[in-house]
Amino acid sequence: MLKIQRSIKLINDCDALYDETELINAMLWYSKKPLISVKKVSMHGEYPAVSIGKEKIHIHRLLMMYRIKTELPKGYYVHHEDQNRLNNAKENLSLVYGTTHQSNHNKNKFISEYQKQKVIEFNQKRKGIKRGIIKKDISYQKIWGLYKNGYSINKISKILNYDWNSVKLRINEIHDNPELLNGGYGDD
Repeated sequence: MLKIQRSIKLINDCDALYDETELINAMLWYSKKPLISVKKVSMHGEYPAVSIGKEKIHIHRLLMMYRIKTELPKGYYVHHEDQNRLNNAKENLSLVYGTTHQSNHNKNKFISEYQKQKVIEFNQKRKGIKRGIIKKDISYQKIWGLYKNGYSINKISKILNYDWNSVKLRINEIHDNPELLNGGYGDD
């Protein structure tokens, strides 16, 4: 185990562009203990990375964390301005919010009607998306009866072919206003 930090030599196996002094300083800043004296910069997935301890970290993320002196904020990404993943020069990296980052990559791209339809179908199948139509003829009593018999909101939704969010909303309404079980809106 290393007790003192020796000078570090970087071996660039992937032709990545970066400021060597800044990358070494970033590695030392990020590391909890001294690093070995020879470090390889190699591809990890689609981006150049280095190993620090048992962790492989992409150098564009490491350099940005070093510049802001903290972990990357949630929802933010490091964007390569020239779209070249190997170019990690300071002026080529920027910290952008997720939606901005996505729009940067989607500029001038054509999406076919087929692709749009596939996205719509996928989004409709995602958990938490409202499915089916809201039926107003299902009573509070029916929903509450199933709920009291131990059925989950998901199961009630399937049994009644009723929107999950609407079942949950009605159960919450009954908790807040028990008089709804005595008549009123949604009765059969």
